[in-house]
Amino acid sequence: MKAKWAGMVATVRRWEAAYPSLRVAITVGLTLTAALLSATGFPPLAWGWVPWCSLLPLWFALRRVTHPLGAVLLGLVFGMVYLSRAIPWLQSLFSESMGWYLLLLGALPFALFLGAACIVQRRLPVTVHLFALPVLWVAADFLRCEGWRYQFSWAQLGQTQVTWPGGLALYPLVGVYGVTLTLLLANVALFTLLTTSERGGSARWVCWPVSPYW
Repeated sequence: MKAKWAGMVATVRRWEAAYPSLRVAITVGLTLTAALLSATGFPPLAWGWVPWCSLLPLWFALRRVTHPLGAVLLGLVFGMVYLSRAIPWLQSLFSESMGWYLLLLGALPFALFLGAACIVQRRLPVTVHLFALPVLWVAADFLRCEGWRYQFSWAQLGQTQVTWPGGLALYPLVGVYGVTLTLLLANVALFTLLTTSERGGSARWVCWPVSPYW
């Protein structure tokens, strides 16, 4: 299985070397996939289990970015698509131009997060990523919801667990920001497991922060 996976990765890399635009297309595609998957945690689908792993494509996209500015642009794409699907009524409630303006404002913290995450991922060891990335996400979430004039508190990732019994039990213990932090820990732990296994190592220890909920 590992040999097949390595062969697929090598093939994709050869294609990307031959067609540079393909790398951009795959990176954007991974970002869009993460945004759409994350939005399925909200009605009408309300698949509360999906956000536990929905950000994996985003982490793979981030790993392919070579500069924080590229990560910021991906953050804008992710934020606008995610918010437009998680709260589709926004543009019908306001005018179309105002709706796009609000989506752009709501996406700015996601852009800041990915820019900072790009720096963390490239300059700090893997053991730091597990905790730094979730904390950065929650900090960006707090900024979006509480920390500025345009308090945009809709579509927090932690709100997706309201309809899922496995996550509902967390709210009395840690609140919505704590649920968001737990979801991010799960996503980063899974990503670390996958990428460490890809390099031939082992990182099962990273699952301990969220193992009680799996």
